[in-house]
Amino acid sequence: MKSILLFALSLCYSLTIGAQTIYYVKSGGSGTKTGDSWENALNNIQSAIEIAVPGDQIWVAAGKFYGNSNSDYSIILKDGVALYGGFAGTESKISDRLPGNITQLQGDYTLPNNNNATVVATNISQATVLDGFTIKPNQSNGPHCRGMYLKNVSDNLMINHCIIDGNTTSGSSSVTPQSGYGAGIYIDSNSHMEISNCIISNNSGQNYGGGVYMVSSSPKFTCCQFIQNSALKTGGGAYNVNSSAVYKNCLFKGNQTKANGSNYGGGTAFVGSTGSPKLINCLIAQNTSSTFGAGIYCSEAELSIINCTITDNNTINAAGGAGIFCSETGSNTLSIANSIIWNNISENADASTSLDEITIQFVSASPIVTNNLIKNGQYGSISDDPKFMDPDNGNFQLQSESPAIDAGDNNAGGFVVSDTDLIGNHRIINQTVDLGAYETLTDKINNNGQSSFKGFSGSLDITGNPYENDQENTYKWKMIISSASVNDILLVDPNELAGYSGLLATQGIIFDSTHFQVTDLSVMPMLLSIITGESGWDNFNGDIFISRAVYPNQQATDTLISNTINITIASALPVTIKDFAGQLQHASASLTWHTATESGFDHFELEKSLDGENFVHVSSIAAKGDNSNYQQRVSQTEQKAYYRLKIVEKDGSVSFYKQVLTLVQQTDVQLSIYPNPATTVIHVKVDRSRSFSLFDGAGRKVKSGKLKAGINDIDITHLHKGIYFGEIDGLGRFKVFKK
Repeated sequence: MKSILLFALSLCYSLTIGAQTIYYVKSGGSGTKTGDSWENALNNIQSAIEIAVPGDQIWVAAGKFYGNSNSDYSIILKDGVALYGGFAGTESKISDRLPGNITQLQGDYTLPNNNNATVVATNISQATVLDGFTIKPNQSNGPHCRGMYLKNVSDNLMINHCIIDGNTTSGSSSVTPQSGYGAGIYIDSNSHMEISNCIISNNSGQNYGGGVYMVSSSPKFTCCQFIQNSALKTGGGAYNVNSSAVYKNCLFKGNQTKANGSNYGGGTAFVGSTGSPKLINCLIAQNTSSTFGAGIYCSEAELSIINCTITDNNTINAAGGAGIFCSETGSNTLSIANSIIWNNISENADASTSLDEITIQFVSASPIVTNNLIKNGQYGSISDDPKFMDPDNGNFQLQSESPAIDAGDNNAGGFVVSDTDLIGNHRIINQTVDLGAYETLTDKINNNGQSSFKGFSGSLDITGNPYENDQENTYKWKMIISSASVNDILLVDPNELAGYSGLLATQGIIFDSTHFQVTDLSVMPMLLSIITGESGWDNFNGDIFISRAVYPNQQATDTLISNTINITIASALPVTIKDFAGQLQHASASLTWHTATESGFDHFELEKSLDGENFVHVSSIAAKGDNSNYQQRVSQTEQKAYYRLKIVEKDGSVSFYKQVLTLVQQTDVQLSIYPNPATTVIHVKVDRSRSFSLFDGAGRKVKSGKLKAGINDIDITHLHKGIYFGEIDGLGRFKVFKK
């Protein structure tokens, strides 16, 4: 079993960079205040930033902090330096942090200045992190400045697990950053950072963008919450100008625009003809505006809305468009797919008048609206009640009888197996995506219409309901395996495989209390080897009956079996393939394979994919007979591509060879890791910014992050002695021994 696991580990993994130096900061400081330990912590974050160099980390304990006088009391981030807050002041690892340790950054410590920001980041190009901070104004002087100002920052700036709360801007100055704009976060020109798992709440801008204001930028927001922000004019939650922001798995709730005159976009607003923003898996609910588009306002931008729920937004007008108001799109197009737009209210309307959820005015290009549920059936959509779980209390998940279940188009969102919905459920269950921001867990069993496979070729998808019997339950998977040589019953607790979750995910396997999903059954022998500790499953022929045992109230014996399926692994493939290999040179892939036997077989079909999941036909190759050599040359200008062989029998039935071949363009810089063995640090040389990950022998990730171009130092001081496995994106895998 150990050898199998190590082999699997060598197939997949990513790594994180360790700091060259860690500086420690506490409120008031401690000891010698040199910052080399918690016992000798510095007392000021900005002082630590000034002495740090790219690759360093700064750990900050709970407390309240502000910048120095020479930085206008702002915290000014440095290119390549990572800041982590939320420590108690005793930890030795970032992962040791616990909730409740609030590290608050507060700006405008002295005189109020509406152009100031608590945190400032400009011209960031190297891996830079802000993680675990609360950004809130100094209440003793009143909330006078915005939370963050970001300009000309690359996607190497990562802002994670932060709370930006209670910041306010006022006035109407045209000086950049403009007063009254972007109270929570002001994102200026040419900025492309990643912001994840952040709460942006209770921020108030006198003009535009209470929560966020951005111009000519393309940030990515993932799993963020925009709650109860306000703007006097437009964009209570967020205001996007000529920007291509992506909001994925985000919540916009309780935001508002509140001027007495014209104002738009209580939840969010998109303006400007050069932007192509996206909303994916988002809930936009209970936002308000005085005129149009309480949920969303769009003018000129080419906005895409995918798998969103837009409901219960309220506007004070008699013209409709409380959910979405779109005007002046010019040549750009509004597109809406797989979404639910329901029960958005125009308050001043006659109660007997049924107004449109979406209002489109002054446009030259009609919106593209497909596979949606919209009240009153706008654009030929489903018009039935979506049957939300508990809309009166803000629960907009779907009941099991909702017409929105399995009613979407998978291609519209381009979802992959690892994608999740707004609350972390897998995005596609039962083969077809649901409408709206939530995927419903049901008791349906789907196996892509198949129950018999040849040589572990195909895919498997069994999904269970986590709310079985409305009791606190535990779950196990029962596998009854029978063949001429094997008769066994396996009862597997998903918790026992928790240590392998990262490994299984990279192989397309989801194995937890509600899912038994295998994207490609060719990896099933590896899973069976891990479960049983035995090899030899590649040659298995027989039946595997899989069922899900439910233990209500954690009883010792199961009282319910649900979600059962029987799969048959049939006789060997009609072709015995000895090998499948490829070589990439001068933008051309040369693929070769050799057969031992061919029986009842018509032809091969070579398929190619750029993501390892969606394959397209490249060519057909007629059968030659036993002991044949095959060769195909395919153009490959892409950095990475995947190839597989489809085996087509004379009766038309198909199967796939178990190996999927991956070919990657060679780079000018080879993977360089030294010293090896190492004791405290390893040096990694790369040609450009790349991601890396490092795992121990049990498959647990011990480091992960980004590398900058050039030589990087990765600290392994805290790792135990032994062998570690890693991979650098685009360069390859490696093994390092810690002495």
